[in-house]
Amino acid sequence: MQSKLLSALAVAGAIGGVVGLIVGIIAGAPLPQVGALAGAIISFPLGGYVVKRQRRWLCMTLLYGLFVGTFFELGGIAAGVAIFASFLTFSIAAGIVKCWYGNSDWNALKSHFRIAIGLNHGFQIVDEGKITLPKNLNIVLGPRNLFIKPYNAVILERGAKQTRILGPERCATKPFEYVKYIFDLREVTNNLLIDRVATQAPINVDIHLSATYGIDIREAVRLEGKEINDDEKKALRQLSMRSGDWKEATRSAIKSSVRQIMCRQHIDQLLSPKGFTRLESQILNLTNHRLRPWHVSVSNVLIESIEAPPEFD
Repeated sequence: MQSKLLSALAVAGAIGGVVGLIVGIIAGAPLPQVGALAGAIISFPLGGYVVKRQRRWLCMTLLYGLFVGTFFELGGIAAGVAIFASFLTFSIAAGIVKCWYGNSDWNALKSHFRIAIGLNHGFQIVDEGKITLPKNLNIVLGPRNLFIKPYNAVILERGAKQTRILGPERCATKPFEYVKYIFDLREVTNNLLIDRVATQAPINVDIHLSATYGIDIREAVRLEGKEINDDEKKALRQLSMRSGDWKEATRSAIKSSVRQIMCRQHIDQLLSPKGFTRLESQILNLTNHRLRPWHVSVSNVLIESIEAPPEFD
């Protein structure tokens, strides 16, 4: 796309230059070369509009037309003042948003200019496990300024090849590179009802519990933006290749662990809240063992109640 855009700009500028030169010769201008330059300047952004269909290119055409008109009507000094004023305004606009470019005035100016002429497609923000900017787009091709907010991680692809695995940070994507997988690194807390759980006695019980779990990534990566290490990259890569949902797999592992542990417990032990702490620890350890291939860990299990059938009371 970049090569197509640059080619369109060059062709439009060349055609505009030729037209300007011809008009200058027909009008008997003393320096028809100036007409060629004016035509090239005005036509240059039109090529961008033909390719990109973005209003910024029409605005640039009008702006360059004003520069040329000022030069012919008021002279070179007035045109120079107009160009300088426009550059100053552009620099101020870039400086206002320089925090988006790394807090460097020079980088902000360069990046802002690349966006203005279409060599960079703008911004992309990943937050809360999804792309929040631009909205309603599943695949956003680079080059773009990519912002991965805390508690998020992504896998980037280009074509059919995975290129990078990134945690919370700010970076620039390459041409045709895009976010393929997004991981929400926030811990999840679910309330679960596990019904008809068999016990050592021939009595089934209903268990209400809450569990907190998440992808096994260090907190320094989740929140502080530390670089993801090789083991964490491997974990995210394996999660991306699994066909199932890791959250559903976690809930299933918790339920299986509960049933396996409870079938060895006597009903009298289960109905006493004093024994809940021991059961919670057993459920936690067994579930984390089951989830090791998924690179997911459960940080807390809290049994809220264990209910026996009414006839048992």
